[in-house]
Amino acid sequence: MTTDSFDWDDELPPESEEEVYRALLRALRRKQGFGLFFVQCTPAQGKKIVANLRRDLDQQRIEEMHLEGEVLTLYDWLTALWKDQPFDVLIVEGLQHSLYAYEDTKRFSGWSSSEIYNYSWKGVPQILNHLNQQRERLRDEFPARFVFLVPPFVVDYFIQRAADFLDWRSGLFRFPREPQDILKEADFLVNERDFDKYYTLTSQERVAKILELKTTLQALENLEQQKVSVHQLNSNYIQKNKFKKFDQTPATSLSTLNKKISIFYVLGLLFAMEENYQNVITSFDKALQLKPDDPKAWFNRGVSLRNLGRSEDAIASFDKTLQLQPDDPKAWLNRGIALSELSRFEDAIASFDKALQLQPNNPKAWFHRGISLSNLGYSDAINSFDRALWLGSCEDIVASCDKDLQLQPDDPSTWFIRGIALSELSRFEDAIASFDKALQLQPDYSKAWFNRGLLLRNLGGFEDAIASFKKALQLQPDHSEAYYCKACCYGLQAQANLAIASLQKAIALDTKYKEMARTDSDFDAIREDERFQALLRE
Repeated sequence: MTTDSFDWDDELPPESEEEVYRALLRALRRKQGFGLFFVQCTPAQGKKIVANLRRDLDQQRIEEMHLEGEVLTLYDWLTALWKDQPFDVLIVEGLQHSLYAYEDTKRFSGWSSSEIYNYSWKGVPQILNHLNQQRERLRDEFPARFVFLVPPFVVDYFIQRAADFLDWRSGLFRFPREPQDILKEADFLVNERDFDKYYTLTSQERVAKILELKTTLQALENLEQQKVSVHQLNSNYIQKNKFKKFDQTPATSLSTLNKKISIFYVLGLLFAMEENYQNVITSFDKALQLKPDDPKAWFNRGVSLRNLGRSEDAIASFDKTLQLQPDDPKAWLNRGIALSELSRFEDAIASFDKALQLQPNNPKAWFHRGISLSNLGYSDAINSFDRALWLGSCEDIVASCDKDLQLQPDDPSTWFIRGIALSELSRFEDAIASFDKALQLQPDYSKAWFNRGLLLRNLGGFEDAIASFKKALQLQPDHSEAYYCKACCYGLQAQANLAIASLQKAIALDTKYKEMARTDSDFDAIREDERFQALLRE
């Protein structure tokens, strides 16, 4: 540390923006040669600071540098700038972008923990590592003052991750934010009419937005504390002067509370997009500390617990949701899914039935009901699957299956219904792969063998299809449709004897196949065979 650097405590912010600016101006005038100054401010404040410095340091050469994206080194840029236009003061804006690029949401924008923020230069972004390693060189070659305009989280980052870099600073200045600006920014961030904007953000943009939300949240909390202090002073004054008592709650306290809750909701959403479910849970836990009877927060908390495989805890959250909002079909549905993950299929079916009472045309509820019924061996399972396919989007069902298989990859029923949905989308190869996975897990799954055969038949793989139908019939000898489909495959191969034999068994089990065979083009190659015609006349 140089002898003329400033003490940390010397740079604690005075109360007004004007006083902070005057302290910065004095420091810049007092400092000789090389110096690093970090100014915590909003973009609007930054523009004002630059304009004021140009006015108040009009005898000095002031240059600006705007960093975009990840920057690994400043030295070459500074050398080129210095050669072209030497400066006394260089104002640098955009350092935060290099931190966005370096850290991912799961670490950098997670809730603080000693494990995340243990300091070592090995874990510091390259731009800071560069500045730290090159500081003597920068000091010797550029005898100028560097002013970094940064948002609040950057200063916090330095304190937590690069403390000794700040020890080499010449000054730290935090510009206060006006209460009305904080409230306005909070409104902008949680405006539900523009909520869809968060779904379009890239991962790096989500990092930036999470940090912006957390900065605003901290500002709201500071604002609340200030209002409480003012409120207490007013209360004491009223008591002392025996004025008429009235409601002394700060006018904006409820509004501030709601803004904080909304910010926790948005944070939960952004963390969920990053599949960072632990931080989602933390976000909603914080929302529930402020509003314990919020069913939406309990529900979202439960969904994230499910995604982490914590089904018991998820059920408890859904139960809390339903205590507050008994007619919530989504809560009943997700409660049922969590119960099925614990193999509590009877209880799960009861939850799905409740969800369907409230929302009869919910394909996902029918789908998961079918899975639970299938696991219990009930024949009604296929009816639930059929209802799900009839009501819902097959893409949604495939997506739902994929989500469930992340938690239970060895569930043959989910692989089976995934195959059904894929076949409805004409994605036959993918569907066969799903049926194969189901059969790998449960070789005696007769429905999977049968549906596998149907797809192979559609793809022209008649021999493989016949083998699948035979396997289905070994497991379920009275499966009339399997006999009929096997007969169709033989008919397409012009194997009259085998086609007629299989068709005869199908008709013996269900006479409807006699009428179907009369017009089915699969039998055109053997239609003139007298035995075929005789079978249809009987």
